[in-house]
Amino acid sequence: MKRCFWLLNHVPTERQRKELVERFGMETIEFPPQEVSSFWEDISPTPDLDKGKMEKVAAWFAPMDSNDLAVVQGEMTASFALVSLLLKRGMTVLGSVTERHVRETRSGETIFRSYVFHHICFRRYQHLLEGE
Repeated sequence: MKRCFWLLNHVPTERQRKELVERFGMETIEFPPQEVSSFWEDISPTPDLDKGKMEKVAAWFAPMDSNDLAVVQGEMTASFALVSLLLKRGMTVLGSVTERHVRETRSGETIFRSYVFHHICFRRYQHLLEGE
C-alpha cells in the first residue's frame, strides 16, 4: 500500500488528494500525532531548532519505505533539515507549489494584508547537483 506521510499546517484539499492518487499512486494518507503537528505548526523563532522535537518529527517518518511519499512544508529551516534527512534515506519528498494572491487594504496608518493560496501541483524535492 502506497502511503503519503503528510506534514503541512493544513489537511489536504480535494485537489491535492486527487493529484496524490492520480499522479503518484497514493492509497492512504498518514497524519502525524498531535505532539508532532503542534510543534510543526508553531516552531519557536529562536536561533536553533529544538533538537529533541526535531528528532520526534524525524522518528514519525521512520516507518516510511521506498514506495511511500512524504509531503513536507513549513518553517524553512526545519523543512530543509527534514527534507535533507528523507532524501538521504532515498525517500520521495514532495512540496506543494502554489499560486499566491495578495490583497491589501488600508485604514488610516494601518495596512492589512491577506493571502490566498491556490494549489497548482506537487513538486519533488531533489538534489541540485548530480552525484548527491
